[in-house]
Parts: sequence; C-alpha cells; structure tokens
Amino acid sequence: MPEDWLVHLLAVAVLLSRLADIGSTYLVSPNLHLEANDLVRRFGWPFAFLTLGLCFLPYVDPGL
Repeated sequence: MPEDWLVHLLAVAVLLSRLADIGSTYLVSPNLHLEANDLVRRFGWPFAFLTLGLCFLPYVDPGL
C-alpha cells in the first residue's frame, strides 16, 4: 500500500506531540498541581505515561 508511510508518519507525530506535552507538563508542574487535565491530575504520572499508547491509534484507524 502506498499510504503505509502516512500511517507511520501519523504515529510518529502523535508520539512526539505526547512526549512534548509530558515534558512541558513536567517542567511547569512536576507535582501536577497546575495540570488542567483532571484524569492526569487524579491518577498521576503513571497515567500520563500510559497516554503514550495513543501513538498506536493511527495503526487502528488513521481517520481518528
């Protein structure tokens, strides 16, 4: 399929954006008191790192 590279590009873009979000959150609020996301604030850093699994979403359905 010629569109396979697009799925890989989307997955890498999602991964980089999640890593940037987690990194910037850590720099601003290491204890998550300033975090706007209620789920991350409640469940902490382990949940934030679990969201890195979103990078596999383009492999399930690129339209999402």
